[in-house]
This record gives sequence, C-alpha cells and structure tokens, in this order.
Amino acid sequence: MEGRRDQVAETQGGEIRETAPLALGLARYNRVRIILRDGLKDHQPFLLLASLSFVIASFLQGSSAAGLAALASVYFLGAVEFSIAQDFERIPNLVLIVLFYSSAASGFILLLFVGFVIIVAVPGAAIGLVLAGSLGVFMLAVVFFFEALRRFRLRMA
Repeated sequence: MEGRRDQVAETQGGEIRETAPLALGLARYNRVRIILRDGLKDHQPFLLLASLSFVIASFLQGSSAAGLAALASVYFLGAVEFSIAQDFERIPNLVLIVLFYSSAASGFILLLFVGFVIIVAVPGAAIGLVLAGSLGVFMLAVVFFFEALRRFRLRMA
C-alpha cells in the first residue's frame, strides 16, 4: 500500500487519480531543472566573462588574440560547469574545487595575454599605456604628499 501511495496524486478538486510513471520521472527532471536554473543565477559573473571573451574573440577575427579570447571563454565555461557540479555534491570534492580554480585562473590569465597582444599590435597603445601609468604614479605621489602634509600638521597642532 505504501508504494501505491507514491503513485497516487490528488487533483485540485480533491479527487484521487493515478499518476503515470512518466509524470514521476518528469517531476524529478523538473526539480533538477530548477536547481540548475538557480545554480546558473549564482554563476552569472563567470557566464558574463565567458560571453565577453567570445565577443572579444569575434571582434579580433584573424589575430592570435582572437584564439586566446575564445580559449579564455571555454575556460570560464568550464569553471561554471565545475562549480555547478560541486553544488550538486553533498560534500566538498577536492578535484572539482581544484578544477574550478584552475579553470577560472586560466581564463583570467588568457584575458591578460589578450590585452598584451592587443597592446603590442596597436602602435600607439604602448605609448598610451606608459603615459597612463605615469599619470597614475603622479596622482599616487600627490595623494601621499597631501597625506604626509596632513599628518605633519596634526603633529604640529
């Protein structure tokens, strides 16, 4: 009788009807679908990085940076897959955790290489990068100078 109770469902009107084994299987797959959907919501930053990498690859057609950007996207998608697989596990799995971190780190490193390839390929980019770095160092020096001046005034008062 207990097994039969699992296959019986009540309709909204309160009447009892038989549910097909197919409906039970579909209910299980629907629960997994909901869990997967919620998992994808939690991993939106990595999905955004994967999409951004593909967009970069499409804009850089025919260059070595395009291949690096596409590969970075694949690594970010792998990181999402490993993270979602870990979410399905009941206990932490060392292999999935290591694969997640290595995939995410590889994706970021490849995007860094994409930036370097673009800087090397564009003639004025290196000069602009040096000027921007110099301006950043100058602004940092000004901030430190005013902070030292403020501390000096506080000591003198």
